[in-house]
Amino acid sequence: MEKEEVLSPKMAFKRKGRLAIGTILSLICLFLVFRGIQFAEVKEILMKANCLFLAFAIAIAIANYMILAIRWKLLFYPHHMPRLSELFSAFMVAQLANTVLPVRLSPLIRAYWVSEIGNVSTTFVLSTIVIEKILDGLVFLFLLGLLLLFVPLPRWLWVSELGAGIACVVLLLELLLMAHYKERVMDLVARVVRVFPVLNRLGVSQGAYSALNSLDVWRETGKGLQLWGWSIAVWGIPVLLNYYTMLALHIPAPFIAALALLVVLQAGIRIPSSLGNIGVFHYLCVFSLSLFSVDKPAAVSYAIVLHLLNFLPQSLLGVVYLWQGSCGFRRRLPWVLSASDPEGKPTDAG
Repeated sequence: MEKEEVLSPKMAFKRKGRLAIGTILSLICLFLVFRGIQFAEVKEILMKANCLFLAFAIAIAIANYMILAIRWKLLFYPHHMPRLSELFSAFMVAQLANTVLPVRLSPLIRAYWVSEIGNVSTTFVLSTIVIEKILDGLVFLFLLGLLLLFVPLPRWLWVSELGAGIACVVLLLELLLMAHYKERVMDLVARVVRVFPVLNRLGVSQGAYSALNSLDVWRETGKGLQLWGWSIAVWGIPVLLNYYTMLALHIPAPFIAALALLVVLQAGIRIPSSLGNIGVFHYLCVFSLSLFSVDKPAAVSYAIVLHLLNFLPQSLLGVVYLWQGSCGFRRRLPWVLSASDPEGKPTDAG
């Protein structure tokens, strides 16, 4: 059933407020990044870039999303077997949305894309994405602890991320318990729905069952181990991307700098910014490389190239997939955008 929502003045004001704050922060970051920079030096560094290493970095950037798609496909087991190409295209379209929209809609875009072209419950898909984020949070926590052994990161960075990591641990334990006692949880949901029939009319029962079904992958030890293995690869590939970009620009930084850069960029992803994280992304790159005594012109050159590698190829592929993709998804896109508001209430469209 098609849903259409008109943004209320309050919701529109909130969005404009977020966009205004993000734009201001981006402009401030751009000012700090380019303050005192001789653009001739940046141009010279870019002109001397190693094209072979850049080509390899582009391949790594695309391969990273293929690894993400492989791990995501595991999370659909054993109820659905979406094609790898469908999941990869979802990542590309979501990355396009992150580039051109002032709010991060990646989870919603991916969920509605896969539910549309793969005929899978939206609630089920969203549940797999929640599990994916928890896995990422735990691997990130491990990498942060490893990095602290070698690099004196600012206290605000690791303290804030420690709280998020602990929350991920608690959530994963709860999900594992729910997967182990799935039948009991389903019985409890059925009892609650019988007491409050209105919940069934609202689709709570069907949504809860879809969400619980997404936990079945954890009932098999082998699949769980595969998920952890692919999760490590998901974080290892971007480190290689960061490092080979350094090699391409002849930046004399150690390999640990590539890991530090990844951690700082992921920690800073929550900072509001303008379209495509312009400004904030560049500032975080310059800040990270400054920890390893990289001069500012080289750091700025690196930030420009890495930003393009992280957004341009994926966004171009996203345009292609969106153009070739489901007309139904394009019709539902306005509602997906409205659902990104905190007051929006997306429902199971499966």
